[in-house]
Amino acid sequence: MSGELPSGLGSCTKLITIDLKNNYFNGELMKVNFSTLSNLRILDLHINNFTGTIPESIYSCSNLITLQLSVNHFHGELSSRIGNLKYLSFFSIANNNITNITNTLHILKQCRNLNTLLIGHNFRGELMPEDEKIDGFENLQVLGIGGCQLFGEIPLWLSKLENLVMLILSDNNLTGSIPAWINALSN
Repeated sequence: MSGELPSGLGSCTKLITIDLKNNYFNGELMKVNFSTLSNLRILDLHINNFTGTIPESIYSCSNLITLQLSVNHFHGELSSRIGNLKYLSFFSIANNNITNITNTLHILKQCRNLNTLLIGHNFRGELMPEDEKIDGFENLQVLGIGGCQLFGEIPLWLSKLENLVMLILSDNNLTGSIPAWINALSN
């Protein structure tokens, strides 16, 4: 399917799932008022041609557990309003043009139920955050930060991710040795 999403989608207030992945939809999502979709639990727009910034109204969908926006053309910084999504467990915004990885991680740590976070192929050429105040990812099992050409070393804050099963740091420009604390990530 192709074209822009119709604004009338916001009138479908009983929707629980919107799965439009792997299509040719385009344009900005601002025409859809997501704030009327309070029952929405899954929004999957993966692999399309959406542009612009992520609309603030998405962050009003307080029951979202899955937000899949990867492989589009979104740009800019992530809004702090994503912290409103208290049930969010799966978030992917990989393969877009999102900037400011440090701010993104500080914002996402508010989403305490996250178990999968895929943010790779964004933040091109930025510095890997070394900020020890990056925490709050106690439930994180999958973290993908590959393909960003990030500079710096493997940061110590990753050692706090005790439930981590998969860590993707490929395709970056990280330097230094693999830290000894990596053994503490027993999963």
